[in-house]
Amino acid sequence: MDIFEAMEKNNLNTGEFVETPLGVFTVNGNWFYTNSDEIQKFAPGLLTRVEFSELIRDAEVWVRSSDAMTIIFFMAILLLMPGYSAALLAVAFLLLWHLAKSAFVSAGATKFIRALTWDPLVILLAVASISYMGIEEQYTDVVYGLLFFILFRFGWLRKMFDSFYERYSKQISLNDRVLKMVVIKSAMSNNINVPELQRMESRIKELMRKRRGVRKR
Repeated sequence: MDIFEAMEKNNLNTGEFVETPLGVFTVNGNWFYTNSDEIQKFAPGLLTRVEFSELIRDAEVWVRSSDAMTIIFFMAILLLMPGYSAALLAVAFLLLWHLAKSAFVSAGATKFIRALTWDPLVILLAVASISYMGIEEQYTDVVYGLLFFILFRFGWLRKMFDSFYERYSKQISLNDRVLKMVVIKSAMSNNINVPELQRMESRIKELMRKRRGVRKR
């Protein structure tokens, strides 16, 4: 079965994401190697209290926070240092936040991150910063600002790193690490036990291997 056949057999298509036997693919191009059936096994009863779409939305807030937080950081330091230095620091910040963010997942933190990384706010900050540099005739910094805004805005650098991480790491994907924490925190807040955490990771790795096999065909 190739990926397109899998999507045709999806269990759920909300317009925000498509659920397939190999996982969930969102409209923003992010992949999670699990689905509602698997989460029901990992945390029995959770999906009767929290909608699956809500779990995916919360997880994607954290996934995309790597891009938005990096843009905010980059635009701030670009006003203080040369473009190449700001770009290098921003890439380092992106990788560190992307690797560590799952440790900060909680209901309250999700609301804060959702507000802080709201698309119109991030775009407004970027436009204001680049416009200011243009007014100040800092044209080299304007070029750096536009180039790296595009790279961060569409998650291209993050996704390149994800591909590298999935290929060479023996761990579950960084997206799934976030989703796992969202599931755990949601289960805890609803007094639901998550008895099969180890099985959850094993199943995610199995789906990752299956999808790699589909890609190679």
